[in-house]
Amino acid sequence: MINLWKGVFVRIDASQSSISGERVVIFNDEVFKLGIPLTATLTPLEFGAGWRFAGSRSKIAPYVGASAISLKYKETSSFADSSDNVDTTYNGFGAFGGVDVSITRQVFGGIEGQYRSIKITPGPNSAAASFNESDLGGAVLRVRVGIRF
Repeated sequence: MINLWKGVFVRIDASQSSISGERVVIFNDEVFKLGIPLTATLTPLEFGAGWRFAGSRSKIAPYVGASAISLKYKETSSFADSSDNVDTTYNGFGAFGGVDVSITRQVFGGIEGQYRSIKITPGPNSAAASFNESDLGGAVLRVRVGIRF
């Protein structure tokens, strides 16, 4: 986080996660595994701003904020035709809030809750469409440890 003016801050967050599984076909609400390995990778990039409710010398600092999110979604299979693989970007938003507690002058800890909404338009024959999935967002609770410079 970068403090700009009287408690206002900006932050940039990037992460990546992936999961391996296999491709499926859904027929009459029944899932049939195809035995074709699949890797799904999600790479969100988040630009946020918020307000910290305590001064720079305070030991406890609650904060809230909002963010714009760009999520790169990739789905690949080694035996797939290139048209079967997915490589797309979705946009969404997030809202977050938490509290930081100073442990020493340079070290702090904290807890943060966040909600993300990233609407998607699944392909007509996709598993997401079959299960009426339309949002890659959700809620998360984080425990934070950081170092001040």
